[in-house]
Amino acid sequence: MEQIIKQGAVSFGLCSPDCVFSDHLAQALRIWSETVCADVALCVWSDCASFLEDAQTSGCAVLFLDADGGEFPSPAALRESPWGGALLLCSDSAHSAIHSYVFHPDGFVSKPVTAAALERPLARCFPRWQGALRRLEVFSERTRLRIPMCDLIWAEACGRSCILHIPQGAFPAGVSLLELTELLPEESFLRCQKSFLINLYRVRSEDGKAFRMSDGGRVPIGRDCRDAALAALAAHQARWSGIAR
Repeated sequence: MEQIIKQGAVSFGLCSPDCVFSDHLAQALRIWSETVCADVALCVWSDCASFLEDAQTSGCAVLFLDADGGEFPSPAALRESPWGGALLLCSDSAHSAIHSYVFHPDGFVSKPVTAAALERPLARCFPRWQGALRRLEVFSERTRLRIPMCDLIWAEACGRSCILHIPQGAFPAGVSLLELTELLPEESFLRCQKSFLINLYRVRSEDGKAFRMSDGGRVPIGRDCRDAALAALAAHQARWSGIAR
């Protein structure tokens, strides 16, 4: 068993003899985990027999099974093992995908793997890894709230505090925008103006003057930082989708 991502809150696993694929999946998972602000570890087994030997102690919440390499375990072997996580099959062949559905997987990941390709199958098994999400603790009207960082769409300054915009709506938080910026990972969040901060993953479009966010909000881009803000968005989108720009 090889660990190729630093130890985190939730363990993911991969069964594959293909080192190149293992490296690609590890890279995609790093980008995905940074984008959704989750702490995960990836453990790699070269074959399924080795994984089954470690199944009870591995703590593997989600297993990526390479449908194109090595011997598959029998469905009965998986059912009878002490492992009870989510199973995601990986292949570049639709034919392999169809035949491997005898395992009743929770999802399918097409090769080559990108961070964007991981989004939908991992969303289907969200309860398995939701404990990995980093959370933001803030006070709102004397109530302490803990929200996943990835749920923060954008924020705006409001005096010495700020307004946080999440999928459920907007609410005041007893923290300044500067303090909020220091609490959030800089690879995912951007101060695009003195009074505004955005989650780059939640940007849906831009017109050079403002970002259109996933909740419909329009966040202005400061003239002094326009070039840097647009470059940061382009770099984030290229890294997320796996497309070189």
